[in-house]
Amino acid sequence: FERAIAIDSSFAPGYIHPVELSLWLHGLEAGERYAAGYLKLQPTDVSASGIVLAQRILQASRTQPSEIARLVRGASPGTLVDAQGALRRSPDSTEALIAVSRALAAAPPGDARWLTPDARHRRLGGALLYRGHVREAASLLFETPGAPPPQLVEAALLSPTPPDSAVPVFRRWLEEGSAPAVATLPWWAARRDIAAIRRLQRKSDSLAQSSTERPLRARAAYTSEAALAYLTLLRGDTAAAIRQFEALPDTLCPFCYSQRLTLAQLLSAKGEDRKAFQMMDGYLLELLAPGEILWTLERARVAERLGERDAAARDYQYVADIWRRADPQLQPYVEEAKEGLVRVSAEPRGTSQ
Repeated sequence: FERAIAIDSSFAPGYIHPVELSLWLHGLEAGERYAAGYLKLQPTDVSASGIVLAQRILQASRTQPSEIARLVRGASPGTLVDAQGALRRSPDSTEALIAVSRALAAAPPGDARWLTPDARHRRLGGALLYRGHVREAASLLFETPGAPPPQLVEAALLSPTPPDSAVPVFRRWLEEGSAPAVATLPWWAARRDIAAIRRLQRKSDSLAQSSTERPLRARAAYTSEAALAYLTLLRGDTAAAIRQFEALPDTLCPFCYSQRLTLAQLLSAKGEDRKAFQMMDGYLLELLAPGEILWTLERARVAERLGERDAAARDYQYVADIWRRADPQLQPYVEEAKEGLVRVSAEPRGTSQ
């Protein structure tokens, strides 16, 4: 995007996605610069009103946080949708994404009739979950039809008291052998439920061999192999589990990011920092989920041990900011991030071992 802007700074669409990306990667000031560059061109495309709102919200978050409620209350649903896209990974302390998402969920159909009430509630649930408000997110997502299975599993895993409906839902997916069942593997592994994992592995292996639909066979094969990796891990053979997780193909299951996170954590725990750092050079997933924050924290730990202080500082800062107001059970991660940030900031940056 920066190259596109450098080639033609008058091409307005080139600025839209960098607003979100720069807020995520470089902070509020960077995001505001792209928003200002876009609006300076006086754009008339459908994203313009959303970027205007996002810019005003970012400005208000620094000077008058109480103004955010007024800004979102007067916005059209279409404007809120575009502002939501721009702000969805913003680490601002006012948690503007949640304010925008609540306003969208409560708004009339307006100019976003294509976005159903359930879809709006799913967006709100995802925003709450990403910012660490797990209890509220879990309640909302488990009550909303069509909620993404990975978000449901993460909400249940991080909640001190998972919703009563969690286990029946996950068990139904397992028994049906349906596509969402692969998302439950971290849940069964955390509970050391070897029987459940073995059952899913056998069902998936059978489907991989019998289905006449190629996509189903491929996804089932991935699920079977991932289940075997978790079984190996639960047996205590970490080295073999790492090899099995490494062998899982990324392309067969785009939203099966939990296995990548598990692999990164295993490599980090075994001290294979350079290997872990290389595999974590990028984002974990497109979906808003807490796993992305845990991925960022693990990458910060590895970067610090490698002497990559700039990278460590960036990631520790993001974790500390994004979960600043998270639920109590996530606050130990925030404290770790703050302490890590102090350590890497106390020494010269840019050194590498």
